[in-house]
Amino acid sequence: MRSIKQIAAVYEKIINSNLPSRVKTIKLKALSAEIRRTYKIPNKDYSSIERVNPEIISLYRTILLSIDQYSVL
Repeated sequence: MRSIKQIAAVYEKIINSNLPSRVKTIKLKALSAEIRRTYKIPNKDYSSIERVNPEIISLYRTILLSIDQYSVL
């Protein structure tokens, strides 16, 4: 189980890499699945976890936004 700081570092590495958008999307989707599994984030309502640990949900949302960005390219 990676810590939130480790997951954030992996995210930064993916975003700042020279990988093609398609590969970034795949890696970001895997990372979002990992954070969802590790921190038990439900598919729809994050409010309970957001109250307890807002930095996890913040990073999760950032990853999801990045997936959307790279999926369009």
